[in-house]
Order: sequence, then C-alpha cells, then structure tokens
Amino acid sequence: MLERHQTSGEIVVPAGMFFAMGDNRENSSDSRYWGFVPRENVIGKPLVVYWSYDAPTEDLTDWNVRHLVDVGLHFFTKTRWERTLLLPRSQAAEVN
Repeated sequence: MLERHQTSGEIVVPAGMFFAMGDNRENSSDSRYWGFVPRENVIGKPLVVYWSYDAPTEDLTDWNVRHLVDVGLHFFTKTRWERTLLLPRSQAAEVN
C-alpha cells in the first residue's frame, strides 16, 4: 500500500489521513503495517508523556523480572527526565 504513496522515495500522506507511528519502533503494528488512518477515526490527542525510560526494545515488549530490577536500580539515571511530563505540541499539517 505504501508503495503507491511514494514520491522520490518519500511517503506522501494523502489529504484527510494520518500516518500513525507505534511507540515501539521495532515491534509496532502501525501505519507501516495497516496503512493510513482517516481523520474521522481520530477521536483524541495525546495529553502528556508521563514517563520515558531508556531501555532496550526487548525489555519493553515483554516486561520481565530483569527489566523490573533494572528500573529499580537505575530509575534516576535511565529516566529520560527531559521527556517526563512533556506536553506534546501540535503542529499544523503541511498542505501542498
């Protein structure tokens, strides 16, 4: 599906659609998998990034004891404080 929406190797999102990215880039079912999201299907917007932790992707896909121990030992050093309680900013859509 995405091949039909490429211009010079870049994905061009059709008007009235969104390209949705998952929060786990290596293991997400997002627009790369199921396509664009129609505007009328979007019913909300992100409010706040409440916590961001620097961990390997495999630790985030399947919570395990090793990950819980890592969080306990490194909470203050691996928490991404610059992202914690971040208010996502809105950007106007580009119109070509």
